[in-house]
Amino acid sequence: MLVHFCGRPPGTSTNPELAPAIAQMSPEERLTNILWEQAIWGTAAFRSGPNAVSFSEVSGAHLHWLIYSRGFPPWGLIFDRQTIYNAGGGPVWYARREQAAAASQAGLSEWVVPFDTTWGARSDWVHEQEWRLPREGWRPPRPAASSESWSDEPTGSRGVSSMCRPVGCSSQTDH
Repeated sequence: MLVHFCGRPPGTSTNPELAPAIAQMSPEERLTNILWEQAIWGTAAFRSGPNAVSFSEVSGAHLHWLIYSRGFPPWGLIFDRQTIYNAGGGPVWYARREQAAAASQAGLSEWVVPFDTTWGARSDWVHEQEWRLPREGWRPPRPAASSESWSDEPTGSRGVSSMCRPVGCSSQTDH
């Protein structure tokens, strides 16, 4: 499963490319906004590149670890991998700095994350197991006929089937 988190852990920087109106929202307000607009807006990845919607690939245990050990706010949406892949997304490449630079020069900056374990120059985001969907914004497909459907209510915890559901509603995230 892939999670689009609506916030960053405490102590980590906010992406300077994030729209000011979104940057001012709490993670809970961001989730409410996504559900209300039924769209997720992409932003340039840290450092540069075209806009993309980002996700973390997780198991139930990894999601628990990200929230309770790494401090990720428990506000986000869960998607299955095939939905994101079908929309044009995929996993990023964690590459050595020189490989990342070459990929960026080749026009692939949205698919690469620099990786460096050198003391003082560390860049290690592998724990995020990031996927990206390169685009300005994305409207997730509406769930097929099911007992759950998109809600017209701004507070909706519906809109969520197995394809797309709020993080806190996942049966795989027992505390």
